[in-house]
Amino acid sequence: MKRRAVARILGALLVFGARIAAAAPLLPVVPAPGVTPATVTVGSVLDLSGPLAAEGAAIRDGLTLAFAEANAKGGVLGRRIRLLVKDSAYDPRQARAGAEALLKQGIFAMIGADGTPPISAIEGPVLAHGTLELFPFLPSPAGPESTAALKFEIALPIPRQIAVGLDALLDERGPLRTAVLYRDGPYGRAALDGAQHALARRGTAPVAAVAFAPGAKDVGAEIAELRRAGAELVVLGAVAQESFRIMAAAHAQHWYPVFLGPSDCYVPEAATLGGRAAEGLFAVATTPIPYPDTGSSAIDLWARGFERRFHTLASTTALRAYLDGRLFVEVLRRSGSHPTPLLFARRLEAMPPWRDPLYGGIAIDYTASDHMGLTTGFLAQFVRGRWHMTAATDP
Repeated sequence: MKRRAVARILGALLVFGARIAAAAPLLPVVPAPGVTPATVTVGSVLDLSGPLAAEGAAIRDGLTLAFAEANAKGGVLGRRIRLLVKDSAYDPRQARAGAEALLKQGIFAMIGADGTPPISAIEGPVLAHGTLELFPFLPSPAGPESTAALKFEIALPIPRQIAVGLDALLDERGPLRTAVLYRDGPYGRAALDGAQHALARRGTAPVAAVAFAPGAKDVGAEIAELRRAGAELVVLGAVAQESFRIMAAAHAQHWYPVFLGPSDCYVPEAATLGGRAAEGLFAVATTPIPYPDTGSSAIDLWARGFERRFHTLASTTALRAYLDGRLFVEVLRRSGSHPTPLLFARRLEAMPPWRDPLYGGIAIDYTASDHMGLTTGFLAQFVRGRWHMTAATDP
């Protein structure tokens, strides 16, 4: 009897509780900053009037085009994407002021910021505000970075770039006596580290590793040392201008080994910067240069359309920003009707490796412990004034 009484009491309580729940009004869902029933607003702090003005404009235009295409199809689950841009002028103080103004106005994410000093200035306020920091344009990192929960990059660290390039070249050409010529500092040592690890996996080591002072005008002695070591392949831990200067110095000594550089060498201005000395250089990259005049791929067609719309040449930076914008649109769609920064981050981490369905490219893949996005790239060679992909190295 006691058990039956207890059961009746519990049943009555459950019914009473259900009636209260049914009668109580549903609590409204509080939207994330920058999200309204009609729009999702994102911001970007870009150098539009300083030394990186051309890059900043390319990022702005690439994002603008990606979001305009999405909006023309009805937006994302009925919401149009708005892009607000502040000019940093490559000034950290102006960048921080611009970021704080955007945060105060209300943005869902900060996307595509450029310039190391400006990005360093805005990162703290953005992340402290609980806002996503997405796909900043930074120099290739020297190694894996510890990223915050809401920060995501699309970058291939320099050691991995060099390892990817070396593996592709040595797989294709067989064993080559490999040396490293690198600028003295973290950047160059990162390239040296990548070469040493790649060669160690093959049971060998560099025949020589020689450092030069950053900005050195004369590297003739260093070139001679590598030549005496019998190097057949030279890994360059150097930026574009330094790499082309090194190749010119080697040619002046009538020495023509294979040269491999990092992604900083993969620039359409190679012919202008390096002249004939740049011919034959290999480099690892992750986003192709959108040459508009071959008519052989979707990217070529995209480049011509971009140039008609913005009356400027399509650049790798513009293409990368455009593809980043398309990735943002896809992840926002997967975040559902009530997107939040944390939910967006979890969806980005859980997505299978992402290749753009129209433009392909190197797979972008995130996990809860890795927010760099890239693990490999492609090998390209500069031949007759233009870069040509020679090996796709994506596993």
